[in-house]
Amino acid sequence: MKRVLIAGTGPDPHHVFSGCVLALGALGLEAVQSMEAEALEGCSGLILPGGVPDVDPARYGEPLAGSLEVTPELDRKQFALLERAVEQNLPVLGICRGCQVVNVYFGGSLIQDLETGEIHRFHQDREVVHDTACIPGTFAYDLYGAHAHVNTKHHQALRRLAPEFGVAQLWFDGSIPRETQTELIAQAQAGTLTEGTHRCILEGICHRTRPILALQWHPELLVDKPLEGTVDPMAVFRYFASLL
Repeated sequence: MKRVLIAGTGPDPHHVFSGCVLALGALGLEAVQSMEAEALEGCSGLILPGGVPDVDPARYGEPLAGSLEVTPELDRKQFALLERAVEQNLPVLGICRGCQVVNVYFGGSLIQDLETGEIHRFHQDREVVHDTACIPGTFAYDLYGAHAHVNTKHHQALRRLAPEFGVAQLWFDGSIPRETQTELIAQAQAGTLTEGTHRCILEGICHRTRPILALQWHPELLVDKPLEGTVDPMAVFRYFASLL
């Protein structure tokens, strides 16, 4: 049985670990939870899960300007895990914070606090869902077609895209005209869209040569508690499993 390391330990109040464990188990994979790079020994892949706190903005050369509960020690351990996985060319799936970790590790930056945050952030009393555009030629388009309705629980997003990555999914604010949306999708498909904004969020990215993909949304939370109208979350995990 292949093993996948989930980068995390301890309490799981928002089920970001348990959802991944459930998805992996359904695919016949063994989940291992740890924050130590040595634990990757014998594993076939790495999942960097969602959760808090935010990545220290010092890692992408910016002062604190909206990031919350920054914890450099957590960053150190997750970045060390990612570095070990990259050294071994292991498949990596980053989810929400994990997506941000992946982008920063490879040279990107983050929007520290979204102006459109109320549309995306976690709400205790309700689930928030929005549409995304999937980019032709990417894993997201192959899995879901041109559009994917996903859940959303974040107040940060990718700003400068890491140079080795392409865009797989986009969210558009309603203020962006349809023609502009079409242009941005074409830029993403051509590999020339290199920055996310408050009104055009990079919801999914993938490395151009390595088996690394990352999502701003939370497929793991839809595994046990699917939301009507949203995508099949297992499609992402099946694709990740196919890379192992």
